[in-house]
Amino acid sequence: MFWRKNPQTGARQMEVCGDCGVDEGYHHVLWCECEDCPFCGGQLISCDCCYEALKLFDEVKYNESTSYLPPEIYEKGLCRECYDFIKEAIDSAKEKNSAA
Repeated sequence: MFWRKNPQTGARQMEVCGDCGVDEGYHHVLWCECEDCPFCGGQLISCDCCYEALKLFDEVKYNESTSYLPPEIYEKGLCRECYDFIKEAIDSAKEKNSAA
């Protein structure tokens, strides 16, 4: 939990995301516009770093209609193993960025 001092009252208050309301230091809710990309620091919702870092883009095998991603991602979503792999990669990148 992260706290900051309210400049008007001097009271401690928890930092929360202005978009999704999650406490600072925790993952934002899905599609939150304030989540930072753990790879480049940009806005995650509009960033392709995750796909590139996880080697999901394939401009030879797939085309623009699927954003160069496997169509199964849109049809079935991610399997648990893939989700866990992606979450671990994102968490690891966040840790590296916060240590730098």
